[in-house]
Amino acid sequence: MRAAFRILDNYKIPTDAAEGAEDDVQSDNVIYSATQITKATDAESLVFYHHAVFDRTVHMVDMKQIEFGSLGNEKIVSEIRGDPQPTLVDVTPTY
Repeated sequence: MRAAFRILDNYKIPTDAAEGAEDDVQSDNVIYSATQITKATDAESLVFYHHAVFDRTVHMVDMKQIEFGSLGNEKIVSEIRGDPQPTLVDVTPTY
């Protein structure tokens, strides 16, 4: 999976090169035109991966482990740690 993110990193727009990065942003943690999240998918095993611009930790969600019928309207939010070192964290919801 790391190879996929290395390839995708070649297409991201850095925060300091983005339009509005300094001039019209109301907050330090709002980025309008930079790449905010990079996602990769393993369609064969139904696993989704993503990392954010300020958190290089790769978050993994195993879709086979989720019981969608029991989630209801529950909103699941993964914590952004701000870790510059790339690691892998499984954020698949547990019941």
